[in-house]
Amino acid sequence: MYWYFKVWKKCFDFEGRARRKEFWMFAFIHAILISFLSIGMNFFETGTLFWVFWGIGMGYIFTAYIPMLAVNVRRLHDIGKSGWWLLLFLGLVIPLTFLGFFVPIVPINEEYAIVFHLLKGISGILWIGFLILMCRDSLPNPNRYGPNPKTIATPSENVRHP
Repeated sequence: MYWYFKVWKKCFDFEGRARRKEFWMFAFIHAILISFLSIGMNFFETGTLFWVFWGIGMGYIFTAYIPMLAVNVRRLHDIGKSGWWLLLFLGLVIPLTFLGFFVPIVPINEEYAIVFHLLKGISGILWIGFLILMCRDSLPNPNRYGPNPKTIATPSENVRHP
């Protein structure tokens, strides 16, 4: 939980570096919370409790959006990339995902179906590329975004176990 709350404490900090552990622990706990809220919404398909889970879920998603962007930018800084890579990624993936998955719901000619499958494939490749970037190890030395966060000890790492 330390890493999750660390991201919240630095939610408006788009400078510096974030190590893999910080990024992935935040993403993991974020996914668990979203899954819990989705299960709650599916369990209570109608009625007041559905709307309670929906409201909490939407509030959490909108509240966690800025910290998620910040930790993504700091993670990109950790591997030596500019935060603008995130804007490039989101600028390409969101429209491609929308076009590839949601537009084909409308009836289309079969000759256009290949275009939508191609868009889905490109979107998937970009997602895989982004995941590969996020899984890369930190640059070992200080870079233009700051010192290596692995060399800065955290409170949980300073505790000695007998």
